[in-house]
Amino acid sequence: MDQDDTDEKDSAPDINLGSLFIRSAERHGDRPFLLRLDESGDAAETILYREAREIIGHISAGFRGVGITSGDRVALFA
Repeated sequence: MDQDDTDEKDSAPDINLGSLFIRSAERHGDRPFLLRLDESGDAAETILYREAREIIGHISAGFRGVGITSGDRVALFA
């Protein structure tokens, strides 16, 4: 890898999934984020961006409460 490739990567903005979501939630607060459909395909439940941000905030607080911090890796199994 030459020096030009390194400089380009080093100057890239620090963007992650969390920051992208927060930006979207600020921009689209009262718009649907997630739709759960019933068996006929009709919307049975709608979660708005602002509601999703609140839910994610509670989950994040729970992680911090058990000692998980920024940079830690978490696996979810369902």
